[in-house]
Amino acid sequence: MALEIRDITFSRRPEIHRFLVESAEVITKGELVGVHDGTGSGTKGEVEDYNDGVSGLRFLGVNIGDTVTGDGSTVYCNVDLTGLAVSKCTVTGSASSKPLDLVYALTADPLDGLTMTAPDGTTAPVGVLLEQLDGSTSWRVQLFPADVAVLALADALRPVGKIGTSTTYTANGAITLPTEDNEAARLTGASSAAMTLAVPTAAIVGYTFTVYRSAGTGTHDVDYTDAAGNAQTFTFSATGNSVTLLAESTTGWRPLS
Repeated sequence: MALEIRDITFSRRPEIHRFLVESAEVITKGELVGVHDGTGSGTKGEVEDYNDGVSGLRFLGVNIGDTVTGDGSTVYCNVDLTGLAVSKCTVTGSASSKPLDLVYALTADPLDGLTMTAPDGTTAPVGVLLEQLDGSTSWRVQLFPADVAVLALADALRPVGKIGTSTTYTANGAITLPTEDNEAARLTGASSAAMTLAVPTAAIVGYTFTVYRSAGTGTHDVDYTDAAGNAQTFTFSATGNSVTLLAESTTGWRPLS
């Protein structure tokens, strides 16, 4: 990785902040850094190499200091918060993409870990495409600065607005009611799964909630109560599809798709 740092260039004067590194985590020079928001397994405010698979880890910036290993109390890394332009990025799925399209990161490597497709509803973009280079998926990418206004703009650019969290279900049982708008339930069971969804509480009336199947075999369905109080069952096709429900009242849901 030391030889690849040459491909990262400042897009403006850097604003560097020191962040405490989580115990036993390695923050690699030139790679993307995430900060724990307190909802996952990490310690709130501490940082580690960015990994989309880590719950509660949000993209922060790029480590422009040395590679360090954290001890959770005395080891810090230097993170640029203004947003850098990164050249020669191989961006998966970008052959037909356009400048200013949103880019997502699966790993901490900005040169090989970027993609055009969000893995699920909890993934936030880390930047935008700027210029297509010598290959069909080779781009110069502008990373987002760690700034509330820019992150809000990124949310506004999403075609369905702000996306809530997605919860995965692998077997029969009850689906937990959402706590925010645009949440989703993802069904991945390896065999038939019969799911149930309770009527909305007053706190979530007006929210939309999507239940979808993305893996597994067999027949999957979800039982719910419609806005008139009638029991309904939605059965998913073998190819995997979804149903989006509006929490119309505390009586029940209205299907939107």
